[in-house]
Amino acid sequence: MNGVRRVPALAIAIVLLAAACQAPRAGSGGTPAASATGAPDFTGRSLNIVTGGTGGVYIVYGAGLADLLHKKLNVNSSAESTAASVANMQLIRDGKADLAFTLADTAYDAAQGRTAAFEGKKVDAKALAVLYTNFTHVIAKDGAGIKTVADLKGKRVSVGAANSGTEVLANRILEAYGIDPGKDINRERLGVADSANGLRDGKLDAFFWSGGLPTSQITDLVSGTKIVFVDHTDSIKKMSDKYGPFYFNAKIPKNTYKRRRSKARRWSSTTVRSTSISRRASGRSRCARSARSRWAWPC
Repeated sequence: MNGVRRVPALAIAIVLLAAACQAPRAGSGGTPAASATGAPDFTGRSLNIVTGGTGGVYIVYGAGLADLLHKKLNVNSSAESTAASVANMQLIRDGKADLAFTLADTAYDAAQGRTAAFEGKKVDAKALAVLYTNFTHVIAKDGAGIKTVADLKGKRVSVGAANSGTEVLANRILEAYGIDPGKDINRERLGVADSANGLRDGKLDAFFWSGGLPTSQITDLVSGTKIVFVDHTDSIKKMSDKYGPFYFNAKIPKNTYKRRRSKARRWSSTTVRSTSISRRASGRSRCARSARSRWAWPC
């Protein structure tokens, strides 16, 4: 997967599980007992990983991690499909998830208790690892008269699923261009699968998506539908000044979304890091210390 940071999968799994052990949910038991070798025994532990929606990268990543934890460590792990970043941090806040995938800007919003999504209440959580870089896609149907973000005014635009990191980014990008998403566009709040289908079927003129590369729904869309990737990187400075230094300019590499019978191109994109988050607990459990000492991964 292009753009995804590659690290030993089992090492990540051990550390994520170890950190989650520090904050067991009600009824899930305490710190795992040591085996005869002195290593923590995770057998029978339950772990709920909250991910994202159908067609995105989080759900694939989370399912893979859950499967790895089950096969290698005998953990009763599950990957739950959600609206993604904002919803995931709310689930962490409410004690309904052990691990969450989220965009870095949303994680910071949650930790600071800022934005209406978190109602002024700080989410007691910690970042475990940077997973990969998310690329923001602003995609319009060719022929819809959309070449710039300003052209989105009056158009049918999906800003991402409600309570997703994509929606946060879309709203902030539109704001940076002086567009009110509640008034200046015909707004839809759809995940990437429904957004791609809507554009293909003529029900949308454009949509926002923030995800890893390549995103399968975009790959499928590009193969049969003429689209335009809309540059939006002029928004980066304004967003960084207002919301923090989470946003960077990067290129979507050639051949990531190559159209049939067309020359490969690179597109500029606003990027944000995807991170893994767990609920914070006081002190470090034995399992966390063990994992950290073995793989030297910051918990």
